[in-house]
Formats: sequence, C-alpha cells, structure tokens
Amino acid sequence: MKRFILSICISSLVLNSVCYAEEAPTPPPAPVYEKKSIFWTPTLNIFLPGLGQGMDNETSKSLLFAGVGFTGAYIAVDAYQKEQKYLESLSGAGKDDLNYHEDIKHQELIGNSMYIQAGFMSGWDTFNSRVKAYQAEGKFQFLPKNQSATEYLKAPFHFSYMTRATTWIPFLLSLGLSYDYLVNDPSVPDKLHYRGGDIATGMYLSYNAGTGEEAYFRGVLHPTLYEAWGGSGWANFAQGLVFGFMHGPAPYPQLIAGWYLGWLAERNGFDLGENIFIHAWWDVWLITASLIADRSSANEVYIQLPTFSMRF
Repeated sequence: MKRFILSICISSLVLNSVCYAEEAPTPPPAPVYEKKSIFWTPTLNIFLPGLGQGMDNETSKSLLFAGVGFTGAYIAVDAYQKEQKYLESLSGAGKDDLNYHEDIKHQELIGNSMYIQAGFMSGWDTFNSRVKAYQAEGKFQFLPKNQSATEYLKAPFHFSYMTRATTWIPFLLSLGLSYDYLVNDPSVPDKLHYRGGDIATGMYLSYNAGTGEEAYFRGVLHPTLYEAWGGSGWANFAQGLVFGFMHGPAPYPQLIAGWYLGWLAERNGFDLGENIFIHAWWDVWLITASLIADRSSANEVYIQLPTFSMRF
C-alpha cells in the first residue's frame, strides 16, 4: 500500500510539472536589431538633422529634428539678410544703430545654435538606437543601459550635481573667469550695458551647447573611439582634440575642457548628465559675459560718435 501511495504521489508531481510547463507563458523572443552605421550616419545628422531617423523609419522623430533644425537655419538666414540690408543702409548715409546691429547678430547666433543642437541631438539619438545591435554582440558594454534624451535635456537643471567637487570647481572657475573678463579686460568698457535679451540669448546658446555638444562628442565620438581602441587614453585625447579645434585655430581652453569632460564621462560610465550640467553652466557665464561686453562696446561707440564728429 505504501508503495502504491508513493507511486501515486510521484505520478501526481510529474503530471503537475508537465502541466505547469505547458501552461507557463513562452518568453518573448529577444529583439533583433539590424547593424547599421553608428558613426558616419550620426555625424551626417549634424548637417542634416533627422537624416538617421528617416533612414531608420522613425518618421515622427525625423520630422521633429528636421523641423527644429531647419527652423533654426531659417532664423539665421533671415538675420543675415537683415544684416546685409542694415550695412547697405549705412553706405547710403543711414542711421548707425549699433544696438540694432547687436540684436541682429544675436538672432543669427540663436538660429545657428538651434540648427546645430538639433543636428547633434539627432546624431546622438541615431547612435543610441543603432548601438543596441552591437551591444547584443557584446560590444559597447560600458554604455549606460537606459540612456534617455529627456533626462539629458533636463540635466542643466539638476543642481544636485553641485554637491560633487568635479562639478562645483569648474562651475566656480567659469564664474570667476567671466567676472575677471568683464572687470579687468582692457577691451571691455568700464561702464557695462546690457539688456534682458542678452542674458536670455546667453542662456539659450549655453543650453544648446551643453546638451548638443556633449551628446555628440562625449556621447557618439568618444564611445566609438573607446570601443575601437579598447578604452585606451588615446580615445579621450582624440575626441578632446576634435572638440577643441572645432572651436577655432588656437582653442587651448576648449582642449583642456574637452579632455576633462572626456575623463569625467569615462569616470561616470558614460552617463552624460554631469557633463551636460558643467558644460551648460560654464558657457552661461562666459557666453553671457561676452554678449554683455559686445553690447557695452556698441553703446560706448554709439554714445561717443556724435561727440567725435562734432569736433570736425
């Protein structure tokens, strides 16, 4: 009898396990990603925002990036045409309104910044989508698993980064440099003139530079070199070199900033939040100081010109 009961129990357990196996939901198949270019197409997006999204059949994203980018291009072209008309009016003995000229230049800067930021973010988004195919093969494992464009766009407002020495030291350094420039640089007039639009323009340009440039240089170029060269220091050196010389022929501060931000990106596992915060606020102080200096110089010239002409 005992053997009979034991055999019944064993049979029941086997039957239950078989039924459970039959009823258990089948796990969904792992997504299959098609391997595509993760460097050249994202780089082309800088010049043609939305290109990568269009190639990947992400129509809504493509239209969004293209719309923002080419709206910026339209604003910049419109400002350029206004500037040409303004300069032509001066040749015809028109009124020399240097404040108006400054406003036109700001409009052109805003348009160009909008276009470039859309291209950089479009490039990063294409890279972030396509890199999943490479990660499925075991590559790019150093990248964060869930990178979010939304979080990166909000990063300049995450002041919790100020608790880190890697953030507040460059933050205070940029603030001190901008103050020293406005107060002690001989090219800046003693009396400063500025408008609210100068500050707003400085903040907008800085936001776009912080988010867009970090997205591409530390979010696309640096990881691509890091993977290709096995994480060597040459990857950081090369991306910093490209970043620096993008800003001009002798960009020594930008070279140092590029290498520092590259080091910081590696230190944070290529999470770019802290990078974006530092880059954006560094530019807020320095770009705004530059715009105020330009406005002050324009007002100084505008005020002195009538006096100067009366002497003759």
